[in-house]
Amino acid sequence: MSSFQTAGFLSPHHRATVSVHLRQRHEVGFQLADEWNAVCMKYIGSIKDTYVGGEISAAAGVAGGCFLRLLKSFQATITLCELGLTNEAANQARAALETAIILGFLEARPEEMVERLKEENVANKMLYLKALLYFEEVSTEPNAEYMTHIKAQMEAIRSAYGGKAPRDIKIGDIATKWNVGLSLYKGPYRVLSAFGSHATITALNALFKDDADDGEPSFVFGIVDTGLSDVLAYSCGALIHGFGIYQDMLQHKATDDRIEGLLAAWRKYFDSAMENSPLIHDW
Repeated sequence: MSSFQTAGFLSPHHRATVSVHLRQRHEVGFQLADEWNAVCMKYIGSIKDTYVGGEISAAAGVAGGCFLRLLKSFQATITLCELGLTNEAANQARAALETAIILGFLEARPEEMVERLKEENVANKMLYLKALLYFEEVSTEPNAEYMTHIKAQMEAIRSAYGGKAPRDIKIGDIATKWNVGLSLYKGPYRVLSAFGSHATITALNALFKDDADDGEPSFVFGIVDTGLSDVLAYSCGALIHGFGIYQDMLQHKATDDRIEGLLAAWRKYFDSAMENSPLIHDW
């Protein structure tokens, strides 16, 4: 069986052993995540008939997709945390927060958000066409007919939007201009952007350690424990926020007796994580 030294985080031995260690070290956070995950999985099972032959709005349909994406991002976050891939888990937690903010906009301005999502889909198609055109332009044997076809599709899209390129969705604009999920964006979202999503000094610091012999930093490739409590707290917060919105949009409240107690437990865990957060205090 390959070891961590030969396969890194892909080592089956590492995956089989490290999660036990980290779950013991962060027992409260992982237990909280497991409980919220169970609540949401139970809820999905309880509403399946809503989407089978039921009459729901376009916004509620989109919200269903968003909530499932949010839940999968949450589960991916927890899986990566178990492996000690904390920075990478932060990136997934950020994706969960982004989806929670989108859900908030869907609830506040449902028709507008559905249309904006459609427009963004076209904007993404435009980016894809630009990429295809670029690859053809730098090809050793560019196909002029194919390039003309791509340009015609791009022009058709611009014409459909009054000669302008279709707009994408900027999560910061949603949060700041419409005050939807503003606290999520200005707090956890920005922290996780620096810690996990981008090649920042904060993220790169996780790859160094102080050498006790000569005081010089050295590279380290291994488990990152720093910030793991933050990531667990933020990801649970994103799930809780999106879960509440989704229930409201479906007008179908969860009937799980655990929710009230789990909300109180999350608030306590979140406050403790923020009070001792290395991502906030250790700059």
